[in-house]
Amino acid sequence: MKQLSDRKLLKDIEEHREMMIYLANTTSFSHPTVVDISTKLDLLLNKYEKSCSELIIK
Repeated sequence: MKQLSDRKLLKDIEEHREMMIYLANTTSFSHPTVVDISTKLDLLLNKYEKSCSELIIK
């Protein structure tokens, strides 16, 4: 079950990263939408890092 959620998390991370890069290239890095996606990407990355660190601890 955890493996499926990690795969979904990685997919979400990649989608947010691609969208952020696309929007930053078509608008600017400081555009509110880019900042919002960047914030969401940070949260996803933190969640993935926490998930990975829990595996190492166990």
